Amino acid sequence: MPGFERQYNRQVLVVLMFQDDDLNHKVEVNYGPLQEAEIIAEAFRPWGFEVHQYHIPFHHTNASVQSFLWELTSSTIQNDLFVVYYVGHASHIAYPNSNNSVIRQQEFNLTASFRGTYAVLDWQAIHATLERAPCDVLVFLNCCRGALSWSFSGCGQHMRPGKTMTTIAATGSHELAHMSRDYSFGSLLVYVLARERWGGCTSSTVLLERLIDAANKFRPLVRSVDNAGVPYGPYWAMRPLMDPLSVSLGRNVFIRDRSRWILPIFWPHLPSIRP
Repeated sequence: MPGFERQYNRQVLVVLMFQDDDLNHKVEVNYGPLQEAEIIAEAFRPWGFEVHQYHIPFHHTNASVQSFLWELTSSTIQNDLFVVYYVGHASHIAYPNSNNSVIRQQEFNLTASFRGTYAVLDWQAIHATLERAPCDVLVFLNCCRGALSWSFSGCGQHMRPGKTMTTIAATGSHELAHMSRDYSFGSLLVYVLARERWGGCTSSTVLLERLIDAANKFRPLVRSVDNAGVPYGPYWAMRPLMDPLSVSLGRNVFIRDRSRWILPIFWPHLPSIRP
């Protein structure tokens, strides 16, 4: 299966968040995308990642992000790994058929609002830019209804043969994300990465398994609230999941702690170990 034994020459992390976001100005929480970007960057640095943080502008949003991502990825090669972590808002629009019985199309975009200004980042266009990159790609989405990010048609059509691209979403198609220092998906990922590093390497499949295990461990401790029929609560009230294309095709992405120089090993049926 592609990606199971790939050893990357270069590992790059880009943390994306909007330049201005109301999530950064909620006094009662005192935690937002800016704070989470810092803890994610610090969690990946010990693995030997080249780290970038990009503040998405409210003007020329799509062109700016596509240009930035292409500038970084166009110089990569097949044996490089590019990781994208987005934290912030997302929007969802469903377009029903004429009889309103079946959803014809769902549009998923990354969004932000601040002081009456609204910005939208076209997720399909960004996804296509990442598909065209020569390197393998791993995407984390910490936003509401993250699983809708792979619901559009044409997903994967720009990828070269043998390329691996995987998306791990913090939330399902009907779940809302939670933003706080203790309960965010980012805190969960940092916790898991710190434990995985002692093994020297991890794959996206195993990483997802560990995220679910860690969330399940704490799930009984907190009761989530229901907001208009949508589950809303801490990360342990959610179930992180991976895009079905990666699951069905057995695609996998390895991240390796380059400071340890341990070769990656993959066990097809690695047992689940709770933290």
